[in-house]
Amino acid sequence: MTIEQQERFETLVRQLEKYARYHQTDYRIRVGLLAVLGYAYIIFVFLLLLGIVWSLRTVLIAISAEHLTGKLNLMTLLLSLGIGRLFWITIKIPKGIPVHRAQAPELFATIEQLTAILQAPKCDRVFLTDELNAGVLQKFRFGLFGWHQNYLFLGLPLMQALSPGQFRAVLAHELGHLSGNHSHFSNWIYRLRKIWFELAEQFQYKEQKSFFLFQWFFNWYSPYFQAYSFVLARANEYEADRCGVELAGLQNEADADINLAIYGYFLHKSFLPNLYQQAQYQAEPPSDAITQLLQAIEIGLSPKEATKWLNRALNHQTDYEDTHPCLRDRLMAIDYNLTDIRPPQPPEQTAAKYFFGDLLWSFADSLDREWKAENAKFWQKLYLRTQQQTRNLAALNEQAKERELTVEQTWKRACLTWNLEDSYERSRYFRTFSNKNRTIL
Repeated sequence: MTIEQQERFETLVRQLEKYARYHQTDYRIRVGLLAVLGYAYIIFVFLLLLGIVWSLRTVLIAISAEHLTGKLNLMTLLLSLGIGRLFWITIKIPKGIPVHRAQAPELFATIEQLTAILQAPKCDRVFLTDELNAGVLQKFRFGLFGWHQNYLFLGLPLMQALSPGQFRAVLAHELGHLSGNHSHFSNWIYRLRKIWFELAEQFQYKEQKSFFLFQWFFNWYSPYFQAYSFVLARANEYEADRCGVELAGLQNEADADINLAIYGYFLHKSFLPNLYQQAQYQAEPPSDAITQLLQAIEIGLSPKEATKWLNRALNHQTDYEDTHPCLRDRLMAIDYNLTDIRPPQPPEQTAAKYFFGDLLWSFADSLDREWKAENAKFWQKLYLRTQQQTRNLAALNEQAKERELTVEQTWKRACLTWNLEDSYERSRYFRTFSNKNRTIL
C-alpha cells in the first residue's frame, strides 16, 4: 500500500469511526450490504456470461447450426468450472508442529470446554508454532462457498510466558472470534475480511485477461471493504477480549495482555537482535533458537527491564496498521484499573509446562529444527553480507592509518562500525564524522 493509499484508508476509517459511534445500526447495515455486494457481483457476472452463451446457443439453433450447440454446451461447462476454480480460495496453512489429544489431553479438554461455552465450531487440528502469538485459521474446503476447516495455532513461547489461567484467557479470545454466543454478524464480517483479502491477492497473481471483470472489481472492492469494515473488525477484538474476561476472569485477561506486550517488546527489541548478531561470525543459524527463547522466558525479565517494556507498550497508541488496539485501550475497554500498573508476577507454573509436562522440550526441539530450516537462506545472506562489510571496514581502517579519510569514507566507516562494533566504537566514529562535517559546513 502506497503512502497516498494509506492516507485515504485512514481518512475513511476515521470518518466511519465517527459515523458508527452515532449511527451504529446504520453503519452495520451498510457493512452488511457491502459484504453481500461481493457475492452479488460474482453471481451477476456468472449469470451474465451464462446468458451470453445461452443467447448464442439460441441463435445457432435458429440458423440450423445444431452441430455447434454441443461445442457450446461444453464451453458452458468449462466456463462454469473456470469461474468455480477462480473462487476456490487456497489459503496457505502456516507451518507448525501438530499436537494430538494423547500428547496433551488437558489442553484438548480445555479447548473443547471453551468451544462448547462459546458455541464456536470445533477445532479440527491444533498446531504449535514458534511465535509469541495464537490464532484461529479457517480453511475453506469448498472455496468461497464454505464448509470451514478450523485450525488452532498456539505459540509455544506464548504458552511459556503465561500461566494456565492467563492462557485460558487467550484461548477464549481466539475462540471468541468464532463464537456463536456473541455477535454472529461481527464474527461473520471478521472472517469475510480474510476471504476478500485472499481473493484480491489471488487476482493480483492471475494472468488470465479473460477474468478482467473480476480482477478490476476485486482490486477496488477488497481494499474498500477492508476499510469500511475496519471499525467492526476492531470492535470484534474488544468483544473477543470480553470473552476472555467472562471465561478466565478480569485479572487473567489483563495479565495475559500485559505479559504478551512486555515479552513482545523483549522478543523484537532484545532477543532477536542479539540472536541475529551471531550471523556476524557464524555461517549457520543456531540449532536451538526456540529453546533459547523458551529458557529466556522461563528465567524471566528483571523488574527494571519488564517495567521498561511495559512503559513502552503503554505509550504506544492505537493506529490503523491492523485492527488490534493498543495495550492501554484494551485494558480500559475491560474496565481494568490502570492506576499504578505493574508487570505481573512470574507464573509459578507456565501454561507450556502445565499442559505438556516433559514433552515441552521435545516440542521445542522440533520447532528448533523447523526454525533453522526456514531461516537458513536468510541467515547465509546475512552472514555473507556481514563478512563483506567486515572486509570493507578493515580496508577503511587501514586507509585511515595512512591518510585522512574523505567525508564520504568517514560516513561509510561510521555506518559499518555501527553495524559491526560495540556502542563505544559506534559513538566514537560518528563523533569523528560530525566534527568533519561541521568543518566543511
